[in-house]
Amino acid sequence: MTWKIKTKATLLTGLLWLLTSTSSPLSADWIDTGSDLYTIGEEVGIGIADPSSALDINGNIPVVIRKSPYNPRGTYDGDEYFRMSANTSDYIISLQDSTGRIQHYWNATPSPNTYLVSNEPALKLAMHVTGDVFAFFRGAGGTAGDTVSWSKLFTIQDSGNVGVGVDSPANKFEVKGKIRAEEVVVESNWADFVFEENYELMPLEEVADFISEEKRLPGVPTAEDVQTQGASVGETQAMLLQKVEELTLYLIQQEAENAKLMKRIETLETLINSTP
Repeated sequence: MTWKIKTKATLLTGLLWLLTSTSSPLSADWIDTGSDLYTIGEEVGIGIADPSSALDINGNIPVVIRKSPYNPRGTYDGDEYFRMSANTSDYIISLQDSTGRIQHYWNATPSPNTYLVSNEPALKLAMHVTGDVFAFFRGAGGTAGDTVSWSKLFTIQDSGNVGVGVDSPANKFEVKGKIRAEEVVVESNWADFVFEENYELMPLEEVADFISEEKRLPGVPTAEDVQTQGASVGETQAMLLQKVEELTLYLIQQEAENAKLMKRIETLETLINSTP
């Protein structure tokens, strides 16, 4: 037997009814066309002559499912939603046109956020027009019906900032925790200016006085500043290089002074040895 839909609104309801009943009150909305819909036992195929599932469709299906009075698992926060349910999970795409949200839930209801199954984690993928344009959340698990306490694992903000374990990243990329990588390339200013002829190298006596008073090298941030504000990798590397280059200049100066002293010593030794 083959059928074609007269009205799109009865497509899903009509198919479900046909799977459970040999006579349908919706028959007035269906007409026989010849080769589009096939039934084999309890299996229905659309565009496929040998369906292998309860409903087997060969082709694209544009679907809009609106909120209906039948809602056994709470009030969904979207004006429209699409839900796939199983014994251990719910996968829901919930839309709210006023804020452009699309949310995907696993083992949780959208509103209120409660667990569907006990002792299983819950997951949420949320997309918005503003704020968290893309965010991934996880609930550790609990008793069915309990409120889910979400932990934000990953977010992309409307500013373009990305956070891992950070709710509201203030920089392009923020991570709460350790990062391990094979290589990190940082673009930053460098410290070759130390070797310019007009660079003023602080005398070692002044460096010693600064260290005695401040307990740090000149140009190096305090430990308190680093703990509260962090340290830029690029700036820190350039600063350390500057100190290495300054140290090199100090060594060159010391080498020149030592050479002068050695020459004076040699002169004195010559005078002493030449004295009768």
